Amino acid sequence: MNIDPMSFFDIPLTGITDMYAAMGRALWACQCFEEQLTYYLCLLFDIPPGTAEEIANKILDDKRLKTLGQLVREATRKRSPSIPKSLETRLRAFTDERNWLAHRIQHENHTDLFHQQRFLRLLARLGGLKTEAQKLAKVFESVLDRWYEKQGLSHEELHRRMAEIIEKWKRTEPAA
Repeated sequence: MNIDPMSFFDIPLTGITDMYAAMGRALWACQCFEEQLTYYLCLLFDIPPGTAEEIANKILDDKRLKTLGQLVREATRKRSPSIPKSLETRLRAFTDERNWLAHRIQHENHTDLFHQQRFLRLLARLGGLKTEAQKLAKVFESVLDRWYEKQGLSHEELHRRMAEIIEKWKRTEPAA
């Protein structure tokens, strides 16, 4: 007997597309937060002022190899005074939720695809994860903004440099 296992998943394509889009948006937001957290840790604690750009980029690249859990533990251990201690609980809850998306969503939620109310709750959960990632990124962005100001970098100069980087990204050819 030759049975196509995917035939059991008779789910409208729009539902699957909505779920994949929600998963992608949540994962992208989580990675943006991880990048913000990486910059926070490196700029405030790991890269001394005056470090050559090549060395600073190597430190950033090494930090990017860490898992979210490792970054969160390091951030709570090295916490700057401008980060409230109450944020630790929120960071741990966020890490658990992100780990659900990365490691457990299929196993724990595959039957939600067959039940409209559960499917809608799944989409809402993914939306909530995306929103929390964006909010946490803003928390660390504001700390970094204050750090940049202390380094003598104005908001205008920071935005000018960011615009230059984005323009460079637009001109970059994809890797072969």
